[in-house]
Amino acid sequence: MGLRSTAEATNSNGPSERGVIYGLGRHNLCFVRLGMISSGLWPEIGGVERYVWRLAVELASLGVEVDVLTPGERTEESLVDGVRINSYARPLDRLRDVPPPTLFWGVFRSKFDLVHGHHYHQPHVLAAALRGSCPLVYTTHFHGEGSTRLRSLLHGLYRPLGSSLLCSADVLIVNTPAEARLVSDRFGSQTDDRIIALPPGHEEFPRRPTESLVLCVGRLVATKRVDRFVELCAATSLPSGTRCLIIGDGPERLRLERLARTLDAPVEFTGRVTDATLAELIGRAKILVSFSEQESWGMAVADAAAAGVRVLASDIAAHRFVASLAENSVSVIRSNLFSEWLSVFEESLVGNPPEPVHLPSWRDVAQSHLEIYESLLNGLFVDLAALSPWGDWRQYA
Repeated sequence: MGLRSTAEATNSNGPSERGVIYGLGRHNLCFVRLGMISSGLWPEIGGVERYVWRLAVELASLGVEVDVLTPGERTEESLVDGVRINSYARPLDRLRDVPPPTLFWGVFRSKFDLVHGHHYHQPHVLAAALRGSCPLVYTTHFHGEGSTRLRSLLHGLYRPLGSSLLCSADVLIVNTPAEARLVSDRFGSQTDDRIIALPPGHEEFPRRPTESLVLCVGRLVATKRVDRFVELCAATSLPSGTRCLIIGDGPERLRLERLARTLDAPVEFTGRVTDATLAELIGRAKILVSFSEQESWGMAVADAAAAGVRVLASDIAAHRFVASLAENSVSVIRSNLFSEWLSVFEESLVGNPPEPVHLPSWRDVAQSHLEIYESLLNGLFVDLAALSPWGDWRQYA
């Protein structure tokens, strides 16, 4: 199932409340200047940054003038794949959650037609408050709480400012109906009519399964529970030639490497990899495993399903919604019992791979964003439910 096109939504629901169908050929957005505020850019950190970058590139290819404003290692401006990147040096590189004041100044002095902020859990997005009178779209990537006790405490202090900015947005984009409910419960029902559930886009990975390859992909932080993947690989009698790769980096890496040595687990740590390398590895993989406890979507899980890779995923709402679109490719393990994971994992190692499934492409997602941007800039009604593959998110509450 992909995103619903505007024409399909209008035909299925009767006459459009706008009176006409507004599509890409209807208005020229080449002269629209869009400011996207991000906590970083892929492959620097992880899923949110990758999401922002793929969306920015796709929007630029559709004719939008895109500026990405982001913290970085140094202050510089560059043009990559049609996207203008304005990077502002972090004042304290080790404290990545402290946004540079120059980022706020960059938003204030830029004359954007529309601003799109990403990631509620990072205070850099507060710079959107200095955008002036232009519309604000906010993609929350909301987990509900911090990944550690300290982060959860800091989120409590941050909430008044973060909530004020979020509630001022014209449209709130979330990844699943479950995230929509989380946002509504946390910030109040006054946000409900401005929320749309849009999944991220996905690539068409070349499928070349040439070896028994098992993957675990994601930032190495405690909530990803990569330690359980290490334990799983250590406890399994793997077929000859099987490789188990942990793709990603983060503060947990040293601890995980020590654990792997202690358990004599046959895992390899690749660190960060390029998009091309990730696509190559997913295309060759037999299984992808995610024990993650917090996701707003689960991009690696969905990418693997789209490529025809068997996916074993933890029982969280985001993974259940990926599974609802990915047919039989994603097995959500309903139990936390290690023995059950071990049993399903061993069966999957010798089973046949599923068929690839169709998930929304980045072009699909970018076109839905264009519909939203266009409606805001022209003062038009936009049927948010018609643009979502799930329809009205409230029916899942």
